[in-house]
Amino acid sequence: MRLRYFPALGAAVGLISGLVVTTGPLNTPFFLAYGLRRGAYVGTEAVCAMVMHLSRGAALRALRALDLGDRRGGRPARRDDVRGLLVRAPAARSA
Repeated sequence: MRLRYFPALGAAVGLISGLVVTTGPLNTPFFLAYGLRRGAYVGTEAVCAMVMHLSRGAALRALRALDLGDRRGGRPARRDDVRGLLVRAPAARSA
């Protein structure tokens, strides 16, 4: 897969994600065909998920479908996610 095709792929995956909320491993074959392995693949997948969630949140906020009260409810879960990442990441690197 060539790098120049990724914007179109991102638009298609974003559209599908907007319709069905999650796309799961839909873009995985494309990242692997591009040659990403291990840490590069995981990092790319994480950045893509973050950008998609931030843009979805911005769109919902612009449409007034999400208010600040909704966003505050997610803070404890985020803290726990970060704690889990800090505990599990060293173990994953050693494997």
